[in-house]
Amino acid sequence: MGGQSKVARHASAGDASGRIPGTYLTYEEKTMINLTDEDTGQPIGSITEAQLQYLIDQLEEEWPEDRDYAITPMLVDYFEGQGADSELVALFRKALRGREAVNILWSNE
Repeated sequence: MGGQSKVARHASAGDASGRIPGTYLTYEEKTMINLTDEDTGQPIGSITEAQLQYLIDQLEEEWPEDRDYAITPMLVDYFEGQGADSELVALFRKALRGREAVNILWSNE
């Protein structure tokens, strides 16, 4: 078969997602990216691959395997002004919690 499927069949009626049995998850919904506060080691939350791609497109990477970013209130305001995903903006505002910056690490594990 040619390539990876873009959807995954919803497996069980008891799934915590609240989806109706027999519905489909998109590939992006299935593959979440975990964000961690680099300074505290605390989890920040999860984002979709599309949200990660937005970050990669918007932010400077020091090398191709770069997996950390410095997020500031001014950067979050910029994202919001550019029409970034509202859930991503809210996640970063929560992570900042009044701080001048938060260094985030992302992983897909």
